[in-house]
Amino acid sequence: RVLNEALLPGLWQQNWEIVRHIKNERLWFTNIYAIVVAATLSFLHGAQGNVLLEVALLSLLVVLAAIGLLVSLRLKAELEDILERIGLLAEAYGAHQFVTTGENIGGPVTRHLKIRWIFPLFYGLTGIGSLGLLIHALIFKV
Repeated sequence: RVLNEALLPGLWQQNWEIVRHIKNERLWFTNIYAIVVAATLSFLHGAQGNVLLEVALLSLLVVLAAIGLLVSLRLKAELEDILERIGLLAEAYGAHQFVTTGENIGGPVTRHLKIRWIFPLFYGLTGIGSLGLLIHALIFKV
């Protein structure tokens, strides 16, 4: 199907603005998450001896990590979708050789190593760590 060429500049700009928005949203969410985790860990340090408060704070960390993981997976999927659309636009208008979406950069190792997985990995690992601390508190302090 042939697209109206007059639409190309608007489509192009809109798609790249969506990419920028997704990346900014991901960074803002991670910044807020880091601040909340730091504050929670600070309260946790001050709550030593109060088992109920420790369990509540550790439970909060587990829930926040799960929310972060789900949000980061959703943003990753949206980013990959829009980058694929940009690639299709570039290909449809013969500009594919001038546009990089990060899919075919580098050698055999870096081509398969997607930095987009760093955010889900971060939330997954912090969730596992928080869950481990929660289990430890439930077993040894309750």
